[in-house]
Amino acid sequence: MAGFTDDDVIAWFDRLVGAVPSAGARRVEAPTSVMSFDGAAGLAQFARGMDVVSPDAAEFSARLALVPLVHVAMSARLQTPLTTSRTERWIAEESEGAIIFGAQNRGGVICRQGENAAVIAPGRSTLLLTDVPFVMEHPGVTEPVGLQVPLELLGVARDELVAVAALPLPDSPLTRATRTFVNHFVHEAVVDGTAGDVADVELAVLDLVRATVAQAVGRARRLEDRTLYVRSTVRDLIERRHRSPEFSVDSIARALHLSRRQLYRYFSPDEDGLADLIAERRIESARRLLLDHPHAPIGEVAASTGFANANTFRSQFVRRFGVTPTEYRREPNVAERSA
Repeated sequence: MAGFTDDDVIAWFDRLVGAVPSAGARRVEAPTSVMSFDGAAGLAQFARGMDVVSPDAAEFSARLALVPLVHVAMSARLQTPLTTSRTERWIAEESEGAIIFGAQNRGGVICRQGENAAVIAPGRSTLLLTDVPFVMEHPGVTEPVGLQVPLELLGVARDELVAVAALPLPDSPLTRATRTFVNHFVHEAVVDGTAGDVADVELAVLDLVRATVAQAVGRARRLEDRTLYVRSTVRDLIERRHRSPEFSVDSIARALHLSRRQLYRYFSPDEDGLADLIAERRIESARRLLLDHPHAPIGEVAASTGFANANTFRSQFVRRFGVTPTEYRREPNVAERSA
């Protein structure tokens, strides 16, 4: 495996700062501080703290520019296809957790952490936690950059970070500014040797990462709040309007100004469907009415609890309790077991 050439590395570093120089203006030397990893031996040494697998170890090639400060570290990579896995074994070897801001300058990556999984496209970014197992699949040649910060310096609840980990960050000016900062800082530190005052840089980095994380967590909170609102409103609408035969899932969607598809996104596939929730509430109202008014005709009970007709009521009642409404009135034991 010949690995990436100096020209490949020079072009990669030009892309870090969005430069596309002419052939005459291009740098003639690759940065000497960039680390090289080629072939099976390079693959074994490449990723610290993670398992690394390549589709073809003999053809593997990577270049790493690493800029450690005091508490913070920034990096840029040029690499052939690979999959990295952060496992419990590696997590157990480190005493402190950190958060990684990762961005894709070239090529996409499939990220999985906790219950989240997403494709991070070129130009997009994500967050990962080092104290929770994760997997990153790079299916092609990619150019990711990263920024790692200890969790204890962020002041954000860990469970809130887990909720947004491995998902694309909002494509906002703030997210793009963080990515641009990492690109330019790595470029200047490695190519020009100008990292600036470390203490000042770390303060600026921490402010930027805190703002980026707060943006992601705040968005998740708003989505969670919206979900709670929708679910609460749906149950309230069912409670108040289930006795109307015209009330349906479409009625709920109209009341919330949502499409049926949007409405169903607020409910887990494991839960009963909205139509089932409405039917269950109608059945419960009918059951109580049967017992409280033992002489009310079955048709009136059905009509007053939202059923379109007595036949629909009977079939749903039998499916729920195993007896007809009339039999239910006559069997107190069934009534007691089902109440």
